[in-house]
Amino acid sequence: MGKIIRNLIGVLFIVTAIAVTQIPVSDVEAAPTASTSDFQMDGTTLVKYNGTSENVSVSNYVEKIESEAFAGNEYIRTVTIGDGVLSIGSGAFKGCSQLQSVAVADSVETIGQAAFADCPSLSSVQIGKGLKELGNGAFAGDSSLAYVDFDSKNQKFVCSDGAIYSKENGDTLYALLAGRQNGHYAMPAEVSSICAYAFW
Repeated sequence: MGKIIRNLIGVLFIVTAIAVTQIPVSDVEAAPTASTSDFQMDGTTLVKYNGTSENVSVSNYVEKIESEAFAGNEYIRTVTIGDGVLSIGSGAFKGCSQLQSVAVADSVETIGQAAFADCPSLSSVQIGKGLKELGNGAFAGDSSLAYVDFDSKNQKFVCSDGAIYSKENGDTLYALLAGRQNGHYAMPAEVSSICAYAFW
């Protein structure tokens, strides 16, 4: 009799364990290492981040990161922008002194003016294929940033020799990155337009 009860309890534990693993995990938190209370939201707009986490992931439920939402944060080291975010506002991450790495999802179409400016530790930036607009001075003053890795399927931008150009015909210079090692820059003959703050 005792053996039957033990077997039934064992089966009950297994069934409970399986049931628990099938419960979907909510994606309500804007970051796995940060509390939801750290994120001030207005509908699908992330208005302000008040947290102290080093690694932040912006949820897929966020469509817009407001201007200066993370500006001046001294804790953030890595940021992953969720696949659902459409725009990153002006100065959104400006002055984040410890920020080292940023990954921008394919869904992002707009990065605002000075969005990642004055981030001296920023050395790794990956941008997806969907970006269509890059604001003036988006990476101005980022003294450790020598290259921006645009997805090969991105149709608007390319980074070559530490400079960001329009991809189709290379006629627009968006930025000469501050972390670029070569002290000499020869502007390609194709360039006919230089964006504001390109040499900041």
